[in-house]
Amino acid sequence: MKQNNSRSRGGTAFRHIISTGILTAGLLAVLLLASCASTGGTVPTQLTVAEISDLREVGLRFLGLPEDISSYEFSIEPDLEIGNVERNRNAIILSTDRDFQLNQDYTVTVRDTEGDFTASVGVKTDKLEDIVFNNMYSDKPMGYRLEDGVSAFRLFVPRGKAVELHLFDAPGEEAREVIPMENDGNQVFEAFIDGELYGTFYGYSITERYAQPTAYDLEIPADTVFPDPYSYALASSNDYPQFGLTLIYDRDEFDWQGTEALGLDIADAIIMEAHLRDLSTHPSAEAENPGTYLGVVDAARGGMNWLKDLGVNAVEFLPLQDFNNIEAPYKEDSLGYFNTWNGYGENYWGYMTFNFFAPESYYASDGSLEPGTWNGTDGRQVDEMKTMVRELHKNGIAVLMDVVYNHTSKYDNQPLMLIDRDFYYKDQDGTGTGNELESRRKMARKMILDSVRYWMEEYHIDGFRFDLAASHDPETIRAIYEMATEINPEVMLIAEPWGGEGATSAEEFLELGWSKWNSEIRDAIRSQNRPTQEGDVFVLGETNGAKNLMAWWGDINPAEPHQYVQYIESHDDATLGDNLRIQSGEYSFYNEDGSINRIEDIREYTELTPDLLDAHRIAAASLFFSQGPIMMHLGQEWARGKITPDLEGNPPEITENGGLGASSDNIVYLTPSPNSYSADNNTNYIDFDLAQVNAELTDYYRGLIELRKSEELLGAATSEQLNILESPNAKALGVEISGELYGFVNASREESAPFTIPEGSYGVVVNKTEAGSSVLETISGGAIEVEPASALFLKKQ
Repeated sequence: MKQNNSRSRGGTAFRHIISTGILTAGLLAVLLLASCASTGGTVPTQLTVAEISDLREVGLRFLGLPEDISSYEFSIEPDLEIGNVERNRNAIILSTDRDFQLNQDYTVTVRDTEGDFTASVGVKTDKLEDIVFNNMYSDKPMGYRLEDGVSAFRLFVPRGKAVELHLFDAPGEEAREVIPMENDGNQVFEAFIDGELYGTFYGYSITERYAQPTAYDLEIPADTVFPDPYSYALASSNDYPQFGLTLIYDRDEFDWQGTEALGLDIADAIIMEAHLRDLSTHPSAEAENPGTYLGVVDAARGGMNWLKDLGVNAVEFLPLQDFNNIEAPYKEDSLGYFNTWNGYGENYWGYMTFNFFAPESYYASDGSLEPGTWNGTDGRQVDEMKTMVRELHKNGIAVLMDVVYNHTSKYDNQPLMLIDRDFYYKDQDGTGTGNELESRRKMARKMILDSVRYWMEEYHIDGFRFDLAASHDPETIRAIYEMATEINPEVMLIAEPWGGEGATSAEEFLELGWSKWNSEIRDAIRSQNRPTQEGDVFVLGETNGAKNLMAWWGDINPAEPHQYVQYIESHDDATLGDNLRIQSGEYSFYNEDGSINRIEDIREYTELTPDLLDAHRIAAASLFFSQGPIMMHLGQEWARGKITPDLEGNPPEITENGGLGASSDNIVYLTPSPNSYSADNNTNYIDFDLAQVNAELTDYYRGLIELRKSEELLGAATSEQLNILESPNAKALGVEISGELYGFVNASREESAPFTIPEGSYGVVVNKTEAGSSVLETISGGAIEVEPASALFLKKQ
């Protein structure tokens, strides 16, 4: 349809062209040069490019476009009505009355009705697929729902033409019924069956498409049956490739016994990061159901009792969403993969999400990884996870989930890969997995939002740590915050503010109200994350690094203290215990003759020397005297080492995949592991007998936790209440909080650190060897000395 131009607009359209990416830097230069040339009237008018910039917009670029274009007519074929024409210099945006369609060729024609100029050009549609995909949306509830006595199934398939629902009596059997699904006209495929179907298993298969997406790297047929991406209970096989089916499970029967999310203010949070199985699998945990949701609750020494005894008020579990446990076998050609990186052929930590809604079934009381068997077949994982959450809440411990929405699994019948890889994943991966999720798609964003809401409402989850959160775009991050805080104003939203595409910056997370892991204090205290040899570390007294604590002890800018989660150890990289043993020279990966230094006596290795015990106490005090919530990693309180046991050839030792202590891809018996993501064994399990070896350090942490909980200003003070105190000793630092509290550390092993505080009487609650909220002794103000390799905390009397 033709459109005669009667309006010429200014900067809005030009800015829009730039913001939507129509102009590359080179093309922009051409356009500007052409604009200058046209001013002198020396360049004939040329239509150079037409490119779709939005569902109903096409951008045109010209050379030598005259000032007056009132006589110009524009048309788009096949017939599209042009509703508006906007101009900026030599660029024009045409708005249409209908959406541009995929798999359709378009031509733009421009004609000067009062002159000789006529030009036609094919419209570039390179960006149209992304634009269409980003805007596809349905507000219908996805997955299985019982609606007025009718079982409703809904699946969004962006380029689907024929989709089938497969019903099973049991996993591993043939489908008892295959039902064609109907497209509602918005690419949501639906099926309806009278009555409830509890106990039935189901999956979907896409048998015909409008266009073929990029193939899944796992070489399985494109019409493979896959589970519902909105599975609330999932059964999965223990074979490669892992295969899952959705279980229809009655979720309304659980008794919460009046418990709810705790409403813990993140400013007051003292979080223990833990893998669920680490808490109760080792025999020393004395659990009735070791390595399970119930084991966290019933372990006599480990599990919840260990957390309670220590005094933390929150636990952050490594992924609990159902994940891909079984990976490709090591060094075998396996359906498109040749695994050279994971000698175990398993995933233990869980950062390979299979489903965003289902709890991990391996953690149920009947869970196993025995080949040829299935987990999750009776759905008990649902109620058992809820039981764990309920009992933790009863005992004053908030529950956070480490969630992985930035990428998915890839060694299984992953629903999103089999639905449409091009829709759900980015062209370029920044996560290191090869399958980074595209949260800009409205239906992908909806799925993430629905998942977060589900865990909060169905499981009473108190908060989330988002893995590689920078992968997600700011609009998604904003939407999560707005939705989650509406459900629970005290919800804890914590970003790992790096990784992936880097679509949202660390600063943007803070501006959008989130909290974030603060790696800067970690680096200030421990230096390297995967040391392989001796190094200079502040807490070992090797550097004048006290000044690096100032930003986190004093006035935190530009955000609020609660937005910086302070930590010095996490699941990633070497533990602090291994780190300081290596950097102090107490342990070396190699003997003098070049052979590998095997740790034959792990108890002897674990027991800290006096210098290392001092260093750990200084690290603990440096962390707990900072502003913002605290996160620890399970075992940090006793300087845990992650030592790969002698596995006696199962799996074989791997020593050639990079440097010892640095590479994630080695399995080196009786040495510290820098990245134990695949080790479902004593590398990771907590030995609670061994935890007693450094009981003095555990007591020190317990005391610091007690102090932190008793003093609101220790962690949540305002800028006006904070005053950094410096010493001539550059390895020492102090802080005054509201004229009432005073904290100090001195990392120097040889020299004391002089400070001056106001005259008066002060109670010592933390010193070199003890910590807590009770006064240990009373000292006078004025000139004070902090002894070498120690911490000090004072309360004004």
